Amino acid sequence: MEFPKDLDINSLTRDKVINLLLASIGFEELALAHMVKAEAKLLRRALGKLSANGNGPLVNSLDDLLKINRSVNDTLQIITNKEGILLSKLNKVVGLLEEIPVSESCCSVTVETGEAVIDAAFMNDENLGTNVTVDKIDISIAENCTMENNRIDLRLTDDTCQGITITLIENTATILCNPLFNAAIIRAAVDVTAANHQFNGKYNALISVNDNGHLTIFLQNELNRFLFRISGASAAVENCLSECPVSTNVCECSVNITTNQNTTITITGDNVFFPATLTNVYIDVPCKCDAANSSISVIIREEFLQILIPGEFLEGTISTLCEGNQALISGSIILGDVFYNLSVTANQNGSVTATFAGASTFTITLTGANVVIGQCTGV
Repeated sequence: MEFPKDLDINSLTRDKVINLLLASIGFEELALAHMVKAEAKLLRRALGKLSANGNGPLVNSLDDLLKINRSVNDTLQIITNKEGILLSKLNKVVGLLEEIPVSESCCSVTVETGEAVIDAAFMNDENLGTNVTVDKIDISIAENCTMENNRIDLRLTDDTCQGITITLIENTATILCNPLFNAAIIRAAVDVTAANHQFNGKYNALISVNDNGHLTIFLQNELNRFLFRISGASAAVENCLSECPVSTNVCECSVNITTNQNTTITITGDNVFFPATLTNVYIDVPCKCDAANSSISVIIREEFLQILIPGEFLEGTISTLCEGNQALISGSIILGDVFYNLSVTANQNGSVTATFAGASTFTITLTGANVVIGQCTGV
């Protein structure tokens, strides 16, 4: 995290001011975290659990230990009071975010290869590792907008030159847009042609696209499943000239994701939790996709401290799409005090890929998580 060094006040817009307010809260929280860590080290030294330059305990009597304990308590009380002030400040900023009107324009999605690379690739339950590369990405989808024919044309290969080509089946593409946050989800039927002919055939496709060049591509038919996570593409989600309602709060299913002691958690991208360790992830989106009942949180551990980072979905941005045992969640969130566009692909076998795109971008991958997908009817 870095605060701008040369700030032109005359160029500030409403969005920039909100981002600066959120950044200021983040810096204050970081400072408080360092204070808590320093007080914890002080206690450990006082108890002889942590030596300084090979010396023994910091105190030699009960009175000295009680003095240090009172000092630590006083500091923690100050930190607690400051947290209350920061929470009030955050609530005010979130209120400003919720006042931003959602655009009523349709949006279009275009994606080209750019410097695209595969971050993760799975075939059925097999992790294909980093052997898969991107040869071509050409996606152009625009429902109810004045553009040329919709198309999806992707080609991927592995290090043995085994290739897979994915093309759109005409008139099957639909798009779920949130132009305000430059994100979209494409649902379509595609033809797959592979060097290994047993994978050939028609697949249902769910493709999430962020304006920062991140894509999640999920393909499934009765026999096979593919999941590709791509970054570095050249992507754009833009408003069209024609006016039509934006599809928000579209719910096909409810999704609940929790981790357990057997869940494997990995993070790729900008690791915002460094040097702490992520120990728990919780995401819940019920039917109707209302932000009031939806929730997200993560728990990290830094040394012997365990810290809960709560999240909040922004109203009108959440959607869930379903395909068999697979669900795709899209939404915008405030995690801790930072804004992100969130895209989650979850399978009832416990595999989850959650991408957080904001000032920093990172992906959390879960294996062996608890995933419950329920059908929504009458929504």
